[in-house]
Amino acid sequence: MLSIANGYSSNASISYTSNNLATGWIQFACMPGYALDPMVGNLYICNNGAWSTKP
Repeated sequence: MLSIANGYSSNASISYTSNNLATGWIQFACMPGYALDPMVGNLYICNNGAWSTKP
């Protein structure tokens, strides 16, 4: 389960491979008064079960 503090998922595309690893992405948006780190961005990408740096 994905828990998002001070924000929400605005769009997502996740699929699971034959060996139950996730592949896809989740795009985030912030609640009013909060901002994403511009060095990280608003995408959280999963490639063969390995997630990128969280926004």
